[in-house]
Amino acid sequence: MPSTPIYGLPYEAESDQPGVSLRAPGPILAEAVETELERIDTDVADITGEQLPAVEEIASRMVTLDRLVQSNTNLTTFEDIDQGYDDLMLLWRGNHDGSGIVSLAVRVNGDGGTDSYRSQTAHTNTDDWTFSASQDATLLRAGTVGSAVGCCGLIVIPRYAVNGTKSMWGHGHGRNVATWYHFGTGRWQAASDPITSIRIWPSGQNWAAIEATLIGIRH
Repeated sequence: MPSTPIYGLPYEAESDQPGVSLRAPGPILAEAVETELERIDTDVADITGEQLPAVEEIASRMVTLDRLVQSNTNLTTFEDIDQGYDDLMLLWRGNHDGSGIVSLAVRVNGDGGTDSYRSQTAHTNTDDWTFSASQDATLLRAGTVGSAVGCCGLIVIPRYAVNGTKSMWGHGHGRNVATWYHFGTGRWQAASDPITSIRIWPSGQNWAAIEATLIGIRH
């Protein structure tokens, strides 16, 4: 079995039996490649003082877990959320089918208990801000939604998969008669359960249209 002239990586000659580079004796191709990559990694660490992370570790630090595109519904729900990440980020763009400005409602794990959430919101369409707070509520308000096309925002949920109270915050841009900005923050008060599903909807309305993307983040 011949080998490459620079790094000595084994490969099959035309006269070799098929698969000879995948079998012992001697280092197989994959083993030889791994040994050489380890040497390069060590050399880089010696020079820079830093260890190169594995390619798959870099690639999986921020991953799209699910994407929903829906209309005429208020049941927009991300189900069976992967528990292998540290934080979640939810990007949304949509508008409701009614009139005026309504709260962007969030409910996790199907929990609609009367004292499950606490939250507060703020929004403005001129120089004045409107504030609203709710305690011991059946849903969390992570911002506001209007009836005009182009409302959008994001919701961040740190430490969604660990025990303890789960907090989240959101902000975005909205449109109704005028353009406004909105913020929302709050917490789910169930202390022991990881978040496995997230539902978002315009409170008291259906989405006329909604595009939502759930992203998992590893530290």
